[in-house]
Amino acid sequence: MLPATLRTARLNLRPLVAEDADWIAREIARPEVHQMLTTPPRPYRKVDAEVWLGMVDGKDGVYMIVADGPVGIIDVGRGVLERELGYWLRHDAWGRGYMTEAGRAVVSSWFAVAKGDLVSGHLNGNAGSAGVLTKLGFVYEAAVMRHSGFWGREVEVQRMRLTKAHWLEHTRAGAQAN
Repeated sequence: MLPATLRTARLNLRPLVAEDADWIAREIARPEVHQMLTTPPRPYRKVDAEVWLGMVDGKDGVYMIVADGPVGIIDVGRGVLERELGYWLRHDAWGRGYMTEAGRAVVSSWFAVAKGDLVSGHLNGNAGSAGVLTKLGFVYEAAVMRHSGFWGREVEVQRMRLTKAHWLEHTRAGAQAN
């Protein structure tokens, strides 16, 4: 089980609460954010955020990322067959390193208590997400097709995987480079 909260140098990762629904609905509904995600329906409304919050209530590994207020969400949710790292940031928080920092905390906590790999992915053209996953040590696998609520069709997702062995090797190499 992952910790209920995590702290990094700049961020507090806390559990989600029902009061987060308005913020989540507003930020996911922004086209810049929504177009990079596959699962949220379009349009994305408060009721969609409330339903999602109900689905993740009480589950570990789901965090609101807080810097100067809420900036995004990161979770280690259950994929079809394995654990999947999912995340998003509000548009004006892009490019500040928040997701890499939050991702390191979550991935480190995951591998401290779990045995399985983590999978994740990004849509073609999402260079920011590709950079985050690469910085975390994920490696590319095959592309897959997933339905996107925003686009209303199947889109190509570049799947990536992180094993515990590669995470440990990646973090050691990073520590030696600093």
